[in-house]
Amino acid sequence: RQIGDTWATGVDLVYAEGSDLQSNVDANRTLTYDPYGRPLYLPDRPRDDIDNLFIRYSFGESEYTAATLNIRRRYTGRYQIQAHYTYSKDEDTDSNERSATSVTVSDPTNPRYDWGYSDRDVTHRLVFSGMVDLGWGFRLSGLGEYRSGRPWNPFDGDAEFSHCGFFQLGFGGCNPPLPVTNGKLGSRNSKRSESATQLDARLSWLYEFADRYQVELFAEMFNIFDDNSYAVTGDQ
Repeated sequence: RQIGDTWATGVDLVYAEGSDLQSNVDANRTLTYDPYGRPLYLPDRPRDDIDNLFIRYSFGESEYTAATLNIRRRYTGRYQIQAHYTYSKDEDTDSNERSATSVTVSDPTNPRYDWGYSDRDVTHRLVFSGMVDLGWGFRLSGLGEYRSGRPWNPFDGDAEFSHCGFFQLGFGGCNPPLPVTNGKLGSRNSKRSESATQLDARLSWLYEFADRYQVELFAEMFNIFDDNSYAVTGDQ
């Protein structure tokens, strides 16, 4: 929607649903459950003549929903600016991105057991950029971003089995796919890393001569305010 002569705004809505996605299973496992309802892999194997029986199944699922609000001012006079804010929710049963070698399903009898926030999920994201003509061939431009933290999967060491390493919780050994908090089973990827912000800037000077040649000098600075944040990956 155009607003006046120079401004415009819009809203984008996105919904994407995936099914029959690749998931990797070790089919040569004896499966039971711990007191919290998590899958427990026993050392006994249905077939003792082989070790792992690696099978790819197409029962992974995903769902992505997002709304983006954008606003922009076209270049008139001395400056232009544009920005967009996105609120999104990304969930799946398996964020393995087509892993070729690792088991990615906790409970082969219940593919939706691992349903939760995707490893890629970012709830809030704001991006803006702009440029201003300072005159005499100088231009100042910049790019800024705010992004909320990505999810990670916690676990409580006090809720693990004392025989960890012999009995295995899920496919990750001592790291189960779902956390236990205060004696109750939680959801996958239930914790968040810190949010992240970054501001970059560029100052340039353009000189034209002989009606056909240009020389440009510029200086750039990244992460001007030296912002930092922690990011947790995997199980912690």
